[in-house]
This record gives sequence, C-alpha cells and structure tokens, in this order.
Amino acid sequence: MALEASSWELRVALLFVDISGFTNLCTRLDIDCLQRHINTYFTQLIDIVVARGGDVLRFAGDAIFCSWSLAPHAADEDLALATAAACACSLELNRKCAVYPIPEIAAELSIHSGVGAGPVHAFRVGGAERWEFLLAGDVCRQVAEAEVHAAKVETVVSPEAWRLVCAHYEGEPRGEWAGGEGPVLLGGLRAATHDPGERGVSAALSECLVAYELLQLQIGRASCRERV
Repeated sequence: MALEASSWELRVALLFVDISGFTNLCTRLDIDCLQRHINTYFTQLIDIVVARGGDVLRFAGDAIFCSWSLAPHAADEDLALATAAACACSLELNRKCAVYPIPEIAAELSIHSGVGAGPVHAFRVGGAERWEFLLAGDVCRQVAEAEVHAAKVETVVSPEAWRLVCAHYEGEPRGEWAGGEGPVLLGGLRAATHDPGERGVSAALSECLVAYELLQLQIGRASCRERV
C-alpha cells in the first residue's frame, strides 16, 4: 500500500538526548573514522532506548528525539508511567553512555538531556522519494527549554513532566519558567521507591501507531532505494 500524508493526536513522554563534542570531531577526524565512532555511540544509545520501550523518532544533527507514545485518550496514570519510563531511560543512558572516548585525538563525546510530557500532533509528511515522521506541540518546547539547563551527563525535566514523576524521583530546581515554576534536575529514586519505569507501559503503548508508522516509513524508504 502506498504511503500517504497523515496526522494523529497522541500523548507522549519525550526524551531529547543531545551529544556534545560532535562539532569538534568533524574538523579533526577523517570521514570513515568519524562515521565509525558516531555509529557506535548512537547504537549504544538506541539499544538502551529500545530496551526501555521507547521509539527513536528522528535524528536532529547530533541529537535524538525518543518517544514513549500513547493514544490521545490514555489516562494520566499511563502518561505518568510513560514519563517515568523516559526518566528511567535517561538515567540509564547517563550511567552507561555518559562519555564516549575518541582515543585517536584524545577527545570524547558526552550527553545531556531534556524530558517533557503532554499532548502532541504527529505527522507523516513527504512524497514518493522521502517520508518523515514528525511531532509538533508544546512538548517539543518543553524538552528544548529543559535541555538548555542540563550540564554534561545531566537530565533536566520540564515542570509539566516533573509533576508526573516527582513522587518517585529526587530533584533540584534549575532555572525558572515565566510562570514561576521551573525545570528540575533529575536525581535518583526517592528512598524506598521502586523504579516506576520498570513497570512499563506496554498495554497503553500497544494502542499507539508510532512504532507501526516508523516501520512503514522504513519499508517505504527501502522501496525508494530499490527503485533508484
């Protein structure tokens, strides 16, 4: 079946992971060496995101957008679990993929992240030779503004997302939004608290079209390459 432009409403927990140090590499490594290191590091990050139930929606230069996506009628409790899963994923990324060494030039790559949550519109856009899956909505603003406040190997959570997970995680205020409520530096689990992200949100996630749509886009791209 041919792909067509489409749109959907979703509720999502969105994790934006930004890689620092990439620009420096571009001027100091040959293209093959650079590609090898980038692919290795991205694979490490993606493997953890997928294991935590997330979808990698798109690559934005040296950053990735990851989503735990729910149907628009999903309950607040499900959104809270999705947001907890995104936070748990980010903390695991910080533990296991904090720094990636580049021994050839004694340099390194590192990550810092932002988390947001809420309703979005998803779009499949493009044409016969190229299709993309995009998100638009306030959650995109949330992660962009939260990530700005994150230092090396830190995750900062938007106020909207923090309200959903604050019962489970320690946090430290970072900056301030115009309304007075600010982003929060994500800490560890509160004492005697189990990781809510471990409970998963598979039942709610199964209602969502995101994973299916990403698969369809991959099939469509493969088909385009075959015709060339």
